[in-house]
Amino acid sequence: MLHAAAGRGFCVPARQIRIVKSPRMAYTGGMDEETRDFNAFNYLDSGGAVMMLAIVAAVMNYTFNDKNITWSVIIVLIGLVAALAVGALQYFTGQDRIGKLVCLVGGALTVLYVIIAVLIWSGDEEAAAPAPAEEAAQQSQGS
Repeated sequence: MLHAAAGRGFCVPARQIRIVKSPRMAYTGGMDEETRDFNAFNYLDSGGAVMMLAIVAAVMNYTFNDKNITWSVIIVLIGLVAALAVGALQYFTGQDRIGKLVCLVGGALTVLYVIIAVLIWSGDEEAAAPAPAEEAAQQSQGS
């Protein structure tokens, strides 16, 4: 059952007319409006993500590079400058694409950080264990 709307020239199902009780509830927005992604990174999120990626790199450098604090501080300072630049760029341009790019780069770097950490950690365990020839030499010297 379709009923013609008065003066509009289009048909709506009868059950829709019964559901909508007032004209202001019937408005669903125009098709010309762009949908906005509320999960997209804003300028603070983008800057924070860049800074967190730099902090992780600095912590990995400090952990796996014999507690080298100088390079870790340099990495954090470079990350701070990059975070301010990315945040300011997104703030002044208003582009959501920058946030999407930061999200993609962050995802790729996260995978890379995990792979590097696992490889270095597994390499440290092998280097820390003495070889059987070294154990035999130490035992013969001690006897």
